[in-house]
Amino acid sequence: MAELLYRLGRAAARRARTVIALWLAALLAAAGAYALFAGELEENFSLPGTPTSQVSDRLADEFSAMGGGSGTIVLATQDGEPFTDGQRADIAERIEDAEAVDGVESAANPFEAEAGREAQQAEIEEGRAEVAGGREEVEAGLDELETARDQAEEAGTLELVAPEVDPQIEELEGRLAELDASEQSLDESARLLELSEGIRVVSEDGATALVTVAFTEDQNEIAQESKDEVISAFGEIPGVDSEFGVDIAMTPPEPFGVSEAIGLAMAAVVLVIMLGTLIGAGLPLVQALVGVLVAVLGALSLSDLVAMSTVTPILGMMLGLAVGIDYALFIIHRHRRQLRRGLDVRESIALANGTAGNAVVFAGARCSWPCSDST
Repeated sequence: MAELLYRLGRAAARRARTVIALWLAALLAAAGAYALFAGELEENFSLPGTPTSQVSDRLADEFSAMGGGSGTIVLATQDGEPFTDGQRADIAERIEDAEAVDGVESAANPFEAEAGREAQQAEIEEGRAEVAGGREEVEAGLDELETARDQAEEAGTLELVAPEVDPQIEELEGRLAELDASEQSLDESARLLELSEGIRVVSEDGATALVTVAFTEDQNEIAQESKDEVISAFGEIPGVDSEFGVDIAMTPPEPFGVSEAIGLAMAAVVLVIMLGTLIGAGLPLVQALVGVLVAVLGALSLSDLVAMSTVTPILGMMLGLAVGIDYALFIIHRHRRQLRRGLDVRESIALANGTAGNAVVFAGARCSWPCSDST
């Protein structure tokens, strides 16, 4: 491999213009292939067999309404005052509009949920009052019947009274057991309500509310059109600000944005400081950029045939620039050291490519090797 790389480096040094032209041709070909054959990137991916996927599948099978993804919308009054009746009515209309969106299973009205909590609390208190009243009545009836039975036993007429009194006692004891079961159920409901007391969908001051939208599809498969229509439904509410969670408002990331540009600028500054020349600093950057563009555009040109995520070009750009600059700098550093020792330029290029380049090829091949392969 070292000898092959040495010959390749020597040939490239002798025909530098031809090599540059070939790289430019490769870049143009990759760009053309991307423009002609690139397809749509997938916004998200699901990985079959993973624990998360298994839980989602089970929810979809056993609880059809819970198997899909969800999104959160935060609504807050602009003046910090509680929602007015008009604003609540507007929000209810927007929730109905969101429920009508294709791909939306339901949208929870936070005000109805809070009203339901209050109604449930009132039902629990009313139920406890009914149980207490019923218990008092049943216990009073039992006392009367047991007293009558005792009196009949003392008078020696128990055999005459028992057929009439004993069934009534059994009936009242059964009602008492039913009241005990009802009281236990009310206690469990009260405990659940107490546990959920800190989980509110409307703030205590009544100025903020949370709307939860449930989608029919899994979180990783929700169509962007459905998210956009939900956002449009809550777009403008008089006197109310709408904020959308990332599970709804997140848009596909850009392959090359401000952060990547800042990273390149920082890398250029560091290289200029280390190498002391603009040419020496620019070579690793240019080589890395050209190589990454050829690889990324060439890979994305197959996106119409192979499913690719929207993060594919971002990862390719990040990893490619990182290793591309690092490996190019490694070879250039070896070349500069050899030049200081008086080696001929072309010979130094060939030798650096055969030595440092050999290590780069090995490192790159090793990093791309399947991690599951123990050999």
